[in-house]
Amino acid sequence: MDVWWWRRTSSGIFDTRSFYCALSLTSQVEPFPWKGVWGVKAPRRVAFFVWTVVWGKILTMDNLRRQGYVLAGWCCMCRANGESVDHLFLHCPMAAELVWETFFFDLEHGSSLSVMDFLD
Repeated sequence: MDVWWWRRTSSGIFDTRSFYCALSLTSQVEPFPWKGVWGVKAPRRVAFFVWTVVWGKILTMDNLRRQGYVLAGWCCMCRANGESVDHLFLHCPMAAELVWETFFFDLEHGSSLSVMDFLD
């Protein structure tokens, strides 16, 4: 009779702690800025949107092109660069004028800041 055996524990029984240790040894996962997303006083739908932005899962031109869609390679707002999550939310001058400078603060467009770094 075959038996499942988890090699990460001496008992052979799977547990989440050994699985976490196995993952942390094999992959270099960037720490997620949890407090910058879920620790702020904002509606849940806003926090969820920010969460999808940080993971780069919103439908920007570069994400759609990776999925096989034939689209332009430039930002639809400023007609320059590639439309990536970082460009659209941090570096695009049009988006900065519409959102950041109107509601929040002035953000330097030329920096190489990523959304993950911004929230960290």
